[in-house]
Amino acid sequence: MLLFLWALAYFRILLTIVSNPGYTRKRPGPRSTSSREKDGRSSSALPNPTIDRQAILEGRVSPPPGVEHFTNKELFVCDPAGLPIFCDTCNNYKPDRTHHCSEANRCVRRFDHYCPWIGGVVSETTTKFFIQMTFYGTLFCLFLFSVSVWLLVDQSRRIMIINGNWVATAAIGGFFSLICFGMTANSIKLALKNMTTVEELGRVYFLAIHIDNPEQYDGPPPIEDPSGTTRPYHQTITYPLRPAVAPLGSAGSASEERDDVEANSSSKGLRTFVIVQSKPSDNPWCLSPMENLKSIMGNSFIDWLLPLKYSPCCSHDDPESDYPLGPDVERLKREYGLMPWQPPSGIRKHKKQRRRHSHSRKHTSRTSR
Repeated sequence: MLLFLWALAYFRILLTIVSNPGYTRKRPGPRSTSSREKDGRSSSALPNPTIDRQAILEGRVSPPPGVEHFTNKELFVCDPAGLPIFCDTCNNYKPDRTHHCSEANRCVRRFDHYCPWIGGVVSETTTKFFIQMTFYGTLFCLFLFSVSVWLLVDQSRRIMIINGNWVATAAIGGFFSLICFGMTANSIKLALKNMTTVEELGRVYFLAIHIDNPEQYDGPPPIEDPSGTTRPYHQTITYPLRPAVAPLGSAGSASEERDDVEANSSSKGLRTFVIVQSKPSDNPWCLSPMENLKSIMGNSFIDWLLPLKYSPCCSHDDPESDYPLGPDVERLKREYGLMPWQPPSGIRKHKKQRRRHSHSRKHTSRTSR
């Protein structure tokens, strides 16, 4: 039974690595023509240079495509200027909690680490199956170790002979049970904190938070922290950004194009974001230990035991953010003097579930009476 459950989780990981490893889209880089032509072939792929963020902010260069995914959210992770994080290798923006894996040469959502035991990345699509695999591996190896030791003791007591095969089985079972237990404990510890191995190393986030009425926002209040220093960073950015202007000598077409763009922008609506800086100890996606674990393992007991469904964190259809937000975000909003906000999405969902459960209990008690 334990071997079957372990094998089921292991092959579920292999299937996920092949079909849906959690990679983001990788766009082809620009191609350049070499000055030397050989046999009529001059086109060669060159490394993609870093995007000019200053030129994008000033409107001299159009931003790479895909920024709408971020600006339609209420909050997203950005750089200090307010632009989404860009990967120069994949030539694309990195969604929240996405990191580039050098072994796979791809950006991976909720990237934890590259595991040689499974031959692929541990990401948001495989973290649940990885925990189940290591957990069942721990139980299976402990079973082998216990049975082998019991047989050794029983054999030595009855016939005074120790079988070397059972000694090797006990040693291997004990060794791998320690390895699997260590991986299971570390994975569960990170899941309880809603963090990955990369995020646990510590990082300061710049968060772009949408405000409805930017003209009424006066900036953060002058509140001093216990160390006596003021808040380190604050500025705003408005999307959509101004596109690149036409070349010199075509002033008429440039003005017409600018008028068209302004008309389209006004019709679509501008969205202003306040860029705030978190503390190194902040985790914007930490809800509560149990809610964090449910976001990885699932909401039912069957999901926790069987490696069938993907984790709930693989869904990114929340209009507020790619991942449910925790109390640290609410605290940052208060510290920066933003307009009144509702509790973060993760807290709201937790309160709704508690109200739904309490209402069902009251209804059950009434019907029983």
